[in-house]
Amino acid sequence: MNVIRFIKKTDRENPVDKDGLYSGLILPPLHSNFILNLAWLSFFSGIYAISREHYTLAPVPLGVWATSLNYWRYPVAISIRRKVDIAYVHIGLIYQIYRSVNSQYAIAYWIIISITCAFFPLGIALNKYSVGLGTLCQGMVHIGGNIGNIVLYTGNISSL
Repeated sequence: MNVIRFIKKTDRENPVDKDGLYSGLILPPLHSNFILNLAWLSFFSGIYAISREHYTLAPVPLGVWATSLNYWRYPVAISIRRKVDIAYVHIGLIYQIYRSVNSQYAIAYWIIISITCAFFPLGIALNKYSVGLGTLCQGMVHIGGNIGNIVLYTGNISSL
């Protein structure tokens, strides 16, 4: 399915309820499945971290993978699964930024993560007009975050 059809089809076929949700979910099933599938990128960047012997960093993407799978399989707006997912991502990001300070590819990692983080508020803003565009921005957060992970893990990272 191409991007334009993804955006138009879903906006037309999934009208938002009065409460701003989709039958109690924050996204329609097509969109949540899109994010659910992108969560697997974190699994692969976690395996890459292990292959590069960055054992103290591997739990970050592997935990993001696990919490994302757990949440996006049924993304209700108010749930402990959502809070755990968001908290784990934030804590993991802070930890990796801290660990990247003297790493070989720190500057490249920071640039990628900065651009990636900009997609999150953009997605929230666009979601008010198009759930498809908002979902694509959320997808870019997963894609960009894992590209940043690969860049960071490719280089040398100082020990704790």
